[in-house]
Amino acid sequence: MALYEIVFIAVAVLILGGLPIPRTGASVDAGKLGKREILARVRLFIDKPLPSGVSYDEANLLGKQSIPILEDIIFRSRFERSHSRVIAALGAIGDARALPSLESYVDLTKGEISLARFDAILVAQSAIGLLAAHDDTALNYLLRRTDVEFWEKQSWTFKGAGDGKSVVMVRAVMNGLGLSGREEARKRLEELSQKKELIECAKDNITLNLRIALNAAGEALLSGGEVKVACSDGTTSGSEGSSEGANPTGSQLVVHPVTISRHVDTMIDEARVRGSFIAASNLLKDENFKGDVACNVELRLNGRVEDFGAQKDADNVITCPSQLRRVLCKSGTRVKLVTSLVGTNLCETTGYGKFAGCAEEPGLNIIMGDPMSGGVLAHEFGHNKGLPHRDDSERRAIMNSTASGTNGVDADECEAFRKGGIRP
Repeated sequence: MALYEIVFIAVAVLILGGLPIPRTGASVDAGKLGKREILARVRLFIDKPLPSGVSYDEANLLGKQSIPILEDIIFRSRFERSHSRVIAALGAIGDARALPSLESYVDLTKGEISLARFDAILVAQSAIGLLAAHDDTALNYLLRRTDVEFWEKQSWTFKGAGDGKSVVMVRAVMNGLGLSGREEARKRLEELSQKKELIECAKDNITLNLRIALNAAGEALLSGGEVKVACSDGTTSGSEGSSEGANPTGSQLVVHPVTISRHVDTMIDEARVRGSFIAASNLLKDENFKGDVACNVELRLNGRVEDFGAQKDADNVITCPSQLRRVLCKSGTRVKLVTSLVGTNLCETTGYGKFAGCAEEPGLNIIMGDPMSGGVLAHEFGHNKGLPHRDDSERRAIMNSTASGTNGVDADECEAFRKGGIRP
């Protein structure tokens, strides 16, 4: 494909809004698609507003023909917010021809970088791991990057990563080694499991590596199903208001006081937290379209935003299921804020990539990454109230698994949101 053609395609992704959009999950031979259909699929993919991980099925809809377009996108700053999803797709497509672009994306990064770039670099380690399943060059790329000292020498920085950046990066590389399913990768993971700061995620990835090695089609591990997140006792202190006097089915305002804490290395300030609570409450209260219920519920910050964790503990970036559960289930507050959640099999999906948040369903614990938003807060609080995902065709439900900024609540969901609230 000529350079001018690649540039044309990248620009066309933004303007071809009138093309037919395929239904997510459709079984299609992507190799037989025309250029216009490929462009439509790429546009739909990069426009998906909630970072919710990428499944093999999603990437398969794009197909190998989309690789030149996706490669071009990751080197264009205007698409930076979509870089982590595009990189995840390049890995899940599984064609080693994407390796040079992924290597360059990481290795040519310099200076202070944005959160979106940092997330994409983390995801790239997993993407390269998927390529390493069948490519020795990709495997060797990861094996050379399992030392903390390697990442300490890199010429890029990110304030939100704190002093634990190098440990976070090694954990991200371990995700790639796990996804590769290769014996050499498993041996390196076993070596890394001897280090205190790595043992947790090393063990998770040894298990993942073995599962993929025993599965003739390792991609199936990324193609659906749920990995439920639950805390053993399902409790936390100071997070729930008294239910006395609650009016679950009425129209009177009910309030849920919600406690919240942030990791000491995050850059989420209290003003943004308060703004997210206001936005979440407005999404619930407003009636915006037919079938949407004006749910008179307010999520209210209870006290001040507390701190948890310590510098250099690297818990501000969640990269594996065991770490996620440990941080999610910390006692003290309902909501825990971290910089990022980037990994494999996190939350309620077997996809991989960047996630906006996770919650017990039902329960009293939520974990969210940056950027924090009212839509994600309301969505995760809904899970705490026992609400599952509701993937309506128009993607307007607040409990939709693939959309952010949505505000649709039906009568049953409103009743769940009201339960346990208090009258002000």
